[in-house]
Amino acid sequence: MSINSNIPSLFSETISSGSLNLLDKRKAILNKRVERTPDDITYLTSNTAWIRVTSGVDVIDEGGPEYAKKYQLFKGIASADGGFMPRGEGSERSSYTESTEYGFTPIAGITNFQLQSMNTEGTLKVGNITFVVNSPEDFNIIEKLYLRPGFNVLVEWGHSIRVNTDGTIDSNLDYFDTEKFLKPLDSEEIKKEIKRLRIANNFNYDGFYGKIRNFSWEYNGVNFLCNMETISEGDIINSLTNYDPAPQKDKSEISYSGASYSTDIVKILRAIKTSPVENFFVSNDFDNPNEEATENVKKVVKETIEKYDSAINSLRILVGNLASEGGSRDSNWTKYIRLRDFLNFINIGSLQYDKQGKNIFEFKTETVKEDGTVEETVFPFTTFPSHISVDPGVSILPKRGINSDFNIPFANQVTDLDENDILNIFISVDFILNKYNEYANAQKETDNSVYNIINSILKTLERDLGYINNFQIVYNEDENTYSIVDRTIVPSQLDYNTNGLIDLIGLKAEIENFQIISVINDDFANKISLAAQVSADPAIFENVSSLHAWSQGLKTRHQETATGGTNKTSPETQSKTIEELKGVYTKFLENRAYGNFYYLAYNKEDFEGYRAVHMRLVRKLLAEETSKRTTNYPGIIPISINLTLKGISGIKVLQHFRINDFFLPDNYKTRTGFKIMGLDEKISNGRWTTTINGYIHVL
Repeated sequence: MSINSNIPSLFSETISSGSLNLLDKRKAILNKRVERTPDDITYLTSNTAWIRVTSGVDVIDEGGPEYAKKYQLFKGIASADGGFMPRGEGSERSSYTESTEYGFTPIAGITNFQLQSMNTEGTLKVGNITFVVNSPEDFNIIEKLYLRPGFNVLVEWGHSIRVNTDGTIDSNLDYFDTEKFLKPLDSEEIKKEIKRLRIANNFNYDGFYGKIRNFSWEYNGVNFLCNMETISEGDIINSLTNYDPAPQKDKSEISYSGASYSTDIVKILRAIKTSPVENFFVSNDFDNPNEEATENVKKVVKETIEKYDSAINSLRILVGNLASEGGSRDSNWTKYIRLRDFLNFINIGSLQYDKQGKNIFEFKTETVKEDGTVEETVFPFTTFPSHISVDPGVSILPKRGINSDFNIPFANQVTDLDENDILNIFISVDFILNKYNEYANAQKETDNSVYNIINSILKTLERDLGYINNFQIVYNEDENTYSIVDRTIVPSQLDYNTNGLIDLIGLKAEIENFQIISVINDDFANKISLAAQVSADPAIFENVSSLHAWSQGLKTRHQETATGGTNKTSPETQSKTIEELKGVYTKFLENRAYGNFYYLAYNKEDFEGYRAVHMRLVRKLLAEETSKRTTNYPGIIPISINLTLKGISGIKVLQHFRINDFFLPDNYKTRTGFKIMGLDEKISNGRWTTTINGYIHVL
């Protein structure tokens, strides 16, 4: 099940109107018959793809960026206006160079290009470029520019003839200004320019700025056959460990995170953990104990370590006394900080800086508005008023007053936060410190990475919130930012009714390949098989209950009982009702909270013992919540869809789209959309194609 979101989010939006408008204009040309114009015919019969690659390497003492300018890689020739005149002797744009061994030879040329989405979310991109170098002299220079891992390259490609979003056809293309690229620029400026060029070229252009990850080459007796593998900069986070040399913002060179800065984060966490706050809660002298305690924590942290003012100033905390049952209330004070606060610390202390002391990339926690003001960015996640974390020793969902069927006393200390924002989830400082300690002792050095610590925290949150969320770290290439998103969130039905339709069939469709694939793994397939039997184990039934609901009115003819057990009652009667589960869990919590808004009798084993009850209850409550919404339906058998069409830019991973569904089974019609989980760009045989991989979800 999924919950529709009306909250604007980069990762719960439909395909942009600009890209869809271009598809409409292309479809209009395809739909013409006798009234096609000469321009229409030229577009349909003569359109080819182009690609250009520019190195980000300056060769010291040999002209700096001059080699990068002279030795751009093209698919096809750069220009024939210089004839056979060698480069550097009157025509830098000549398509030929002079070799002592080979005489006049063509410049290096690209033979193939593919850009594929990687990782679970498909937001990291890996490019594979093959090219031919035709002389040893050229290879000696090109090896410095394009076969050196760790250095940057700019890759641009597009159509030689374009259909504009106003329906006109022309061959005027706007490229990245080479002179501009040869100047010192940060990656954010480069990616903003690529984004501008996509729009300026009416989405007939695309670009990629990444790092060289690997290479290979061979000599066949005549030419040098080369292969260059590039990857988007977002991959860097996987290699940033928590004990590299500390970064210095001295503008001298690119710096990395490390022991000092990661220790700084640990120092901050320990300062928060040990800050005295008891008096604010046990005394009656304060109108707002939480506010007073928060200000005291900020003061202590600022006295402990400097340079974190921006993160500390926005710090919000919860305070809970997790005393053992019957134990003293004067110990075991637990502080919680928001996931947002933790990411702000990470941005300052554990990520890369450029030569100007600016983050190369960072976790997105804020948005700068057009008027220059800054506000916290909201990333929605699947939740509801009665949603609660099973282990208050790890996390707390903030609540505005006591508006939940279940109440952790100190969950409502902060009442002005958006409860639907992932980044407002409060996480125990003790838990975070334990994670740092756990990964510091990891056997492999690479395991102790920023990514692994954050991802491990997210996976624990998924478990403690009842496994109804799917938290992921995703990379936004356009902004050079990472974000924490919940993949179970989908756009509102209103968005789907007005946007995002891709025609698959018909005279106007330009889909070149269409494939639907079931994405059920072997383990889940076995559970579905058991759930289809009317007396399956209730635990198995709970795991696939949405699929069971989707198949109501159907049963297996030849086997009505499960072969693996003796209990022949139905899952519905084996499972407690939602009211019974509420009663069990409410009583459990009431026995550990005494109306005191900071105290909870806590024993981790006791709370762990209610994990199964909690998970079943959360899922039932979610089903009850979604049943109130006419746009939400039970789950379906998951499928993925692959669509290949003429190359187009402006489409992003994690956007959503719809397809013509009249050929789909009835249960899928009007109820399903697709989330883009992968985008592959390919230039082969003179054509640019875009392949979209979408994963189905229920509206």
